[in-house]
This record gives sequence, C-alpha cells and structure tokens, in this order.
Amino acid sequence: MPRTIITYKETDSSFKFVGLKPLTTHYFYFNKKKQTSRVKQLGKKLGQPLISDDSGVLEVIYYLDSGISSDSPSNAAYKIPNLATGIVEIVVTNLDSGASDLPDEYLNNSLSSGRVVFNALKK
Repeated sequence: MPRTIITYKETDSSFKFVGLKPLTTHYFYFNKKKQTSRVKQLGKKLGQPLISDDSGVLEVIYYLDSGISSDSPSNAAYKIPNLATGIVEIVVTNLDSGASDLPDEYLNNSLSSGRVVFNALKK
C-alpha cells in the first residue's frame, strides 16, 4: 500500500506519495472533488500533468481553495472560516472519469492510487 507524508497548512499542503505505479499520470482529489488544476508537482509548473517518477514517487503541493473570491481581502482571518476542517480525504489515482467527483469504485478500477485521511483542525 502506498505511503504518504503530509505537511498540512492553512494556505497550502504538500504531499509525498510513494509506492505508486512508476511514470503514470495521476489526478488529485480533495474530499472526492477533482482538484488537479490546484496542484503543482515539485519541479513543474501549476497545471502540468502529475506524473509519478520512475520509482513510483509523486510529490505535490496543493493550493487550498479558501472559497474567498480574488477581490476579497487576503487576510488569513477572512479565509480561515472557509477552510475545510474535520475529516479530510486526499486521493491520487490514475483514474480520470472525466467528471469532477471521484467515483466510489475508483479503488477497483485504478491501476495506481494513494489515499490519506486526516483530521484537519481549526486553530
């Protein structure tokens, strides 16, 4: 089973998935919503495909969507109430259903996937 190392902050989070299928394109889901466009693989630009390396490692930074429009104050005090708290599920999988939601059966249909669940607490 793939392992994941997490650094979770209020503005962005870094994840390191190991044990994935090497040289495979993956898609990033946050609480079953596709967020690949908000993820940058280390060493690449935002929006480029997320491809595991030849050892099956994928390191990414997820730029959390605070739900605040771009014309709102960028003060963290305005953003914090809108951040996801409670149980958070992060999934990377080679499966792209074309939809914005992660299918429940993704584990049965994926050739490569990693999953982490953690409790995100508000300070």
